[in-house]
Amino acid sequence: MFPTQNKIVRVAILDLYEGVENQGMRCIRELLDYYAETNGLELVREEFDVRKALKVPDLSYDIYISSGGPGSPLDSEGTEWENQYFHWLKKVESYNNDDSNHSKKHVLFICHSFQLACRHYKVADVAKRKSTAFGVFPVHLLESAKEESLFHGLNDPFLCSGQPRLPGYKTSSYQIT
Repeated sequence: MFPTQNKIVRVAILDLYEGVENQGMRCIRELLDYYAETNGLELVREEFDVRKALKVPDLSYDIYISSGGPGSPLDSEGTEWENQYFHWLKKVESYNNDDSNHSKKHVLFICHSFQLACRHYKVADVAKRKSTAFGVFPVHLLESAKEESLFHGLNDPFLCSGQPRLPGYKTSSYQIT
């Protein structure tokens, strides 16, 4: 992804955990540190408390990681933090749609933020699960996805992991349908 060994990679982590203690942020930090160390990169990361402090990053970062979070991705509709979050997302989208910007911004949406993005772009419905989910799950490709280069080489079904079952850790109660 970054061919130059001396490149500084700037990563913005959008923390949607609302101050709730969790393993997700620790794992994101550790994965970033491990990736930087094993690839000889200088990584600069900054965290933004989206829900409590209403903070979102500017467009000076190379990579954006938007975390999971507690609560319903449906109940936040119209809240100040969500409006600010979607305004930031619109800025990223506008930047990427500008042909004069050759280096695009990349965003990884995790769990809760992925559900928000699906709702925002109206690509899927977010619905309450019959029961909470954790573990490893098979994912089947839709016919239209089989032509997407992103999915080439994946088995059908491929596996994805759900949230770990840890003491005091709530599993996801919502799903994309």
